[in-house]
Amino acid sequence: MLDLFSREQEALSEAPDESLEKRETAERIRRLIGELPPKQRMVFVLRDIQDMDIRQVSEILKMPVHSVKSNLYYARKNIREKCQAFSGGSAER
Repeated sequence: MLDLFSREQEALSEAPDESLEKRETAERIRRLIGELPPKQRMVFVLRDIQDMDIRQVSEILKMPVHSVKSNLYYARKNIREKCQAFSGGSAER
């Protein structure tokens, strides 16, 4: 509960432009996640959003660990490249 209160206070203390920019970025990332191929999306959500470890994701999806790692790599790469393309940056990795 204290953590929630802290986040609300932090959000209130931000400049309105910063808060809007964060919301727009979060929405853009949600859309990009939705555009991922199904396997990449499931792996990305379980690992990076739900914070599960690779073995848990492997068990849940009944997928070998190396496949989970591969799908996670490509999901992150796709999201990173699309974010950089949107912001005009170059894809480095």
